[in-house]
Amino acid sequence: MEDRKLDAKWKAVLHDLGKRPASPEFLLDLGLIYDVLQELAILSIELQSQQVTPPRADLLIKRTKESFKDEPGEHTQLVLNATKNGEF
Repeated sequence: MEDRKLDAKWKAVLHDLGKRPASPEFLLDLGLIYDVLQELAILSIELQSQQVTPPRADLLIKRTKESFKDEPGEHTQLVLNATKNGEF
């Protein structure tokens, strides 16, 4: 009996996942995650430099944090433009 409930629940989850990628919200989240990971990768490489000092590291971290406040990242902006122009 439990297996049937689990199977039905799992099927419902998979059905919902099929719909999720079609939503603008999902694509916006995906664009944001991409931009954040890209910025964090750049920050990570800079922080691993042999010449980085603690004050320089602090500056790099603050700069990265501020970059998210100024304007949307490249991929986030692509999704915003696509939804605004009805391309999605």
